[in-house]
Amino acid sequence: MTTFYRTHRNFLLLLLLFVSFRALALVAYRPGGQILDFSDYYFYREFAQLSRQGYVPYYNLWTTYPPLFPLLMINVWKVSALLPPWEYSNLWFTLLLGGVFLVFETGNFILLYAIARKLHPPETALRAAWIYAGLFTPVYTLTGWFESYPLFFFLLALYLLLERRPYLSALAGGVGVMVKLLPVLLLPVGVRTLIPRSGTRFSLRIERLNVEVDVGRALGYGLLFAATVFAIGYPFYRLNPALILSPLSLTGARPPWETVWALLEGNYTYGIIPLDMRNLALGEAGRVPSTLPWGWITVAFGLLYALLYTRRVDWRAPRAVVAFSGLTMCLFLLYSKGYSPQWLGWLLVFVAVLLPNLRG
Repeated sequence: MTTFYRTHRNFLLLLLLFVSFRALALVAYRPGGQILDFSDYYFYREFAQLSRQGYVPYYNLWTTYPPLFPLLMINVWKVSALLPPWEYSNLWFTLLLGGVFLVFETGNFILLYAIARKLHPPETALRAAWIYAGLFTPVYTLTGWFESYPLFFFLLALYLLLERRPYLSALAGGVGVMVKLLPVLLLPVGVRTLIPRSGTRFSLRIERLNVEVDVGRALGYGLLFAATVFAIGYPFYRLNPALILSPLSLTGARPPWETVWALLEGNYTYGIIPLDMRNLALGEAGRVPSTLPWGWITVAFGLLYALLYTRRVDWRAPRAVVAFSGLTMCLFLLYSKGYSPQWLGWLLVFVAVLLPNLRG
């Protein structure tokens, strides 16, 4: 313990400041300032309160979120409803849900530091932590949105890949997908890290494409990821099979928002859901038609990613794994029909880890 403290004492001091600053921000700060008093916490509470009327996500209510977030949201609201009322009706719900997110955000900070130590000397890794701690966007996001929750499982899965523990990484990634779909982006990266060992019986080698994969471990990695998603999702599937793909259905129904695709479509607003989520008869009537050739756009981005995916990369090097994970995230956000400002946090972790300097 003494050795651990001596090695990480500067980071532990920073961690204490990191947590205390964010805890007080949750209590004394409302996001938006003089511009707009708004956060998704208002929506989260209203959404959770629908359970009083008998509306339950994945049973008789559409939702844009995979199951684990609505489950957390509703149970936090139930606990907050037991506490004495306050002048500001959202107080207890905001503090309780924000407190849960703060736990995950603290985990994100620790994981960021641990990943940085895989790439840099201790002094540089600490600088990466200082940079992230000094950024405004993660604090702002914590006080208004749930991004720290799925980001934790994404970073945990990435760290476990660097630790050469692919099966635990698949487990963490599978849980993360049940919070938000983005951790699925680590799957292709994880497969490339499974380089055949000496004595491997089943391996795939394609020299022209720079592909070298341990087929047995890659199958185990993918199957465990899928099994984790299935194990979490199956109880919700039993509630109402028609709603199990609710997040994908609603995303398909929404027009592009806050992206170059939205500008091309002439849509200048945020990601509005064009239906009452209590209306289970979604069908094609609720779908906003697109004028863009999404089939060709998907093919173009797929070919670009395949080109980059088959370049000569040292997949044994932690920096290459982290950098390619960041590249995958960037390409997906460029391809995505929608974007929200709070998603910037998914990119800032890579900036802090890969470029802990003035250039970053």
